[in-house]
Amino acid sequence: MTPLSSFKLERRGLQICVALAACFTVWGGLRGALFGMAGISDPAFGMRGAVDVVDSHFTYLSGIMLAIGIWFWASVPHIEKHSRRFDVLVSAVFAGGVFRLIRVVEGGITDRDTLISLALEVVVAPLLLLWQRRIAHQYKTLAAAARKAREENATATA
Repeated sequence: MTPLSSFKLERRGLQICVALAACFTVWGGLRGALFGMAGISDPAFGMRGAVDVVDSHFTYLSGIMLAIGIWFWASVPHIEKHSRRFDVLVSAVFAGGVFRLIRVVEGGITDRDTLISLALEVVVAPLLLLWQRRIAHQYKTLAAAARKAREENATATA
């Protein structure tokens, strides 16, 4: 087997495993987003089991929120260079906000903290993405102009 065919085979295996693993993540997220607590209302859980499941989900989601925040912080020093990262982070935040909004519209929690979080998720995050895009575009334009000036200067001095 050649190195290229070995790479292709291993790559395909990884793609299949990731696609299958993502099915569980998507199903769990979709079930929770669409059905909330009703998504775990299996009588087999019982009340204590349901509390344990909710605690487990809360802990897991808190870890994801922590990671998202850290990745946003990691973008700050060179924010103009992180458009793809912003796409992923804001998409995750916005998707969560959309499902939170659906729950609020259906008569869910409307306390102050929830409404502040909702505003950050569906209004502020997309606005920050647009602002980041503007800064990234300006950076690319300025970098291209600087490159052109250097090339012209090098040609003139040669």
